[in-house]
Amino acid sequence: METAFDNEEILRGAVCVSWVLYALTFIPFSAEYLIQLVFAAIAGLGLVVALLSIFRVRLWKLAATLVAIVLLLVYVDYWASITEMARSSKPELPSSLALGHVVRQAWTIVTHHLSSGAILGALKVAYFELAMPLVQLVLLVAFLSQRLLSHSSNRSVT
Repeated sequence: METAFDNEEILRGAVCVSWVLYALTFIPFSAEYLIQLVFAAIAGLGLVVALLSIFRVRLWKLAATLVAIVLLLVYVDYWASITEMARSSKPELPSSLALGHVVRQAWTIVTHHLSSGAILGALKVAYFELAMPLVQLVLLVAFLSQRLLSHSSNRSVT
């Protein structure tokens, strides 16, 4: 039974919306650090993925998977560097990737923006630092599980 929105349409919509919102976090763009250029370049690739999915280009899922993997790897490196810098003042941080510290730091920035009335800035930071990595992880799991399920169903048919 086909529903009004099948899983494919939901995934395409989530991919498009997530990458467009991510790209918007870079407006206006200023790069003080190399990592900002890296994230902005990945946002550009994400917009290409959004276009591929809108126009239903055959390999859009593969492109979305690859760009999500790249983005998540860059986030892990970014979080590890944040943790390493924080270790100078907090040597008790438990590992090379203290996600709790990273989330607290991002939330501190969000609340600082909110307290100064910069609601748009707070939303941009919240999406960039907290939501986007989670959204891409969920989409990556969805793509990979969909791929595994289609392979296993293809094997059982033959």
